[in-house]
Amino acid sequence: MESMIPVLFVDNEIEAELAKGRLESEGIAAQVRFSARGGYPRYAAGTGVTGVTAPLTTYEVLVTQADAPEARRILSEVEQRPMRTGLWRRSVMRVFAIAVLVALVLPLLWSAMQQLRLLF
Repeated sequence: MESMIPVLFVDNEIEAELAKGRLESEGIAAQVRFSARGGYPRYAAGTGVTGVTAPLTTYEVLVTQADAPEARRILSEVEQRPMRTGLWRRSVMRVFAIAVLVALVLPLLWSAMQQLRLLF
């Protein structure tokens, strides 16, 4: 069995699977490998559809050493789409997180203030 080497590194599963499909349509056998330095499983990393990906994760597209130059050429010809910033998603998630924190912390602070008022 010939060893497989990475030809593309991406941060979400969808782009990795699309690249794999492109290579396979050209007759090059490819695989997608997931790695997470945090140690969590692949299903916990998310797919990137919502713009939320797990930190420190990488999806690698692997091909055989003999096919690597051709695979790199094919993948470099693919039109690079502009990077999505996902600013609105981040903003929505931040507002949601702040709302949850306020909903959890505010009653605790109110209770603490009532207890302090009883002491003094």
